[in-house]
Amino acid sequence: MAKKAAAPLFLVRRPMGYMGQQLDWGQVFPLAGSPNDAKLIRLGYIRECDLGESELAICPECGGRFTGHDAKIDHVRLRHRQLTAQQEEEMEERIERKVEQASPLYLDQTIASRR
Repeated sequence: MAKKAAAPLFLVRRPMGYMGQQLDWGQVFPLAGSPNDAKLIRLGYIRECDLGESELAICPECGGRFTGHDAKIDHVRLRHRQLTAQQEEEMEERIERKVEQASPLYLDQTIASRR
């Protein structure tokens, strides 16, 4: 019997909620068939991941998969450690600065920009 091909994995370029789950920058996940999947790709919130399973960093707390050690560490600190409100805000701001620099949105792909 032929082996079923694994569903493609997608990389989170911008932290976001997806199908009731909070996804962090650098996290890898399969699409669930949301009506907005194509928009998320077009606008640059996610992109197809070209790494294999063996190349991904795994969160020891929840099993989330990440493209690298830095993304995994940010996730662990933000989602699985007790932080004060100030520490959490500082962490989110640091991640936001990193994301803004590394993963800009494709704003030229919005419907309004095409008019």
